Amino acid sequence: FSFTQLKAFETCPLQYKYRYIVKIPVPPSAALVFGNTIHIVVKAFYDRVRQGEKPTKEDLLALLNAHWSSLGYGGKDLEKRYKEKGVELLAGFYEKGYDPERIPTGLEEPFKLRITPALTLGGKIDRIDTLPDGTIEIIDYKTGQAPKARNVKNDEQLTIYAMTAMQEGVYQRPPEQVIVSFYFFDGQEKVSATRTREELDVAKEHIAQTADAISRSDFRPAPGKHCDFCEFRLICE
Repeated sequence: FSFTQLKAFETCPLQYKYRYIVKIPVPPSAALVFGNTIHIVVKAFYDRVRQGEKPTKEDLLALLNAHWSSLGYGGKDLEKRYKEKGVELLAGFYEKGYDPERIPTGLEEPFKLRITPALTLGGKIDRIDTLPDGTIEIIDYKTGQAPKARNVKNDEQLTIYAMTAMQEGVYQRPPEQVIVSFYFFDGQEKVSATRTREELDVAKEHIAQTADAISRSDFRPAPGKHCDFCEFRLICE
């Protein structure tokens, strides 16, 4: 399981069925391709930092060119607008979000999280920092603006990431508390909160209940505003 799968089911069980059970192929969206590219570029940039280099803003923008793909944009005009946006976001990140003294200890780190004996969640964490006092901070990159509706204090995605850091065997001394952050490239804003072990126990129970609901579901559609953006709206019953 992944967090994306859990959210898809909670949004609409039928969408979940089309995407993960029937596995109907859908073309990549421009926004998804763009977001993936920014993630790849930032990782490549920090890989150089971790190797002891001191890359410049020009180096960062050159990485955008090196890793750019035209797939998914559906036309040159849209691709051009996205690429200009990429230059804007990365230049802003270099000027406001990049601290050469703060070097990540983990980048695009894969993880597996045991929720129950029969349920494991998997995924990747964009960035892990170890602060000077030893505190762990987990950072998730977002290419958009900070949304008003998404609250870092109770965001389940960040909670799952915090759980991975508190698992036995990940660190020599599993932390009792983890800082979790969203970094929004559009606005160069970082929003942070903490997670404790008590909060994680509650989240674990919710994830287990959602997985159980999936196993028993008849995957009825759940119409709503999300239908306007659903990849399967043309075939939805």
